[in-house]
Amino acid sequence: ADVLGTLMMDRNVPVGFQDMKCEVMMKVKEGTQPRQLERLQVAAKECCVVQQTLKTPPPVETTFV
Repeated sequence: ADVLGTLMMDRNVPVGFQDMKCEVMMKVKEGTQPRQLERLQVAAKECCVVQQTLKTPPPVETTFV
């Protein structure tokens, strides 16, 4: 991420991340069927709260008190 936008040093640089990557290291029992691993990966992506929130962000409200 380029922090120049966050530090307001360059207004042409967006504030925030331009991309994100998630690397998951799985340790599975020897002999685990490939189909079972695929199903686990699909389920993990669908149930990941952070990933789903980032894919379809909710409205954000900011208040100052």
